[in-house]
Amino acid sequence: MVNQPFSYYCVIDFEASNEEDPYHPGHGRKDYPSEIIQFPAVLINSSNNCIVGKFNKYVRPVRNPILSRFIKNLTGITQNQVDNADIFINVLDQFESWLSDYTPKPFNNVCFVSDGEFDFNHYLRLQCRISDISMPSYVRSYFDIKKYFKGYCGYYKNIRGMLNYLGMRFEGNNHNGLDDASNIARVVQYFLQRKVLETNSYC
Repeated sequence: MVNQPFSYYCVIDFEASNEEDPYHPGHGRKDYPSEIIQFPAVLINSSNNCIVGKFNKYVRPVRNPILSRFIKNLTGITQNQVDNADIFINVLDQFESWLSDYTPKPFNNVCFVSDGEFDFNHYLRLQCRISDISMPSYVRSYFDIKKYFKGYCGYYKNIRGMLNYLGMRFEGNNHNGLDDASNIARVVQYFLQRKVLETNSYC
């Protein structure tokens, strides 16, 4: 086992609202004011490389409260699930309370992990603006597994592609936030056994 600079690695993979781009069927609009609608996290203890906790909450969008057919089909998230969910600022508080059961805020010994820059640099940044709150300071620097994987093997396709390259298979449903985060966590665990993982990206 490799000694790591962080006690915990917390994988987050948001799902967010969107509409289908009429010019690129099957893809979301780049100019859509996306709101986070699922907030999942998977926590790895680096001392034993074990998953020690999972967090998963749906989030009620306020700017565009009705989900598009496109996003419901893509994620499997229903209108009823978001209608009965808390707004983002409350879910963020719940997340921080959950993580505080493992380590105290401001979570200096936690490395936050995403698959690409979109989760923190776009979805979270835009959501904080919509919710009129500051970006959480603990995600100002984070570990981008997509960037790391590109450097490791020279290319990147998607979560499923990373797993296949490492001899694993995707488990669960693609674009279910918790399933995506859980599969990303498996990739992180693979590298935690072999490499020192430092933050490599910034908000």
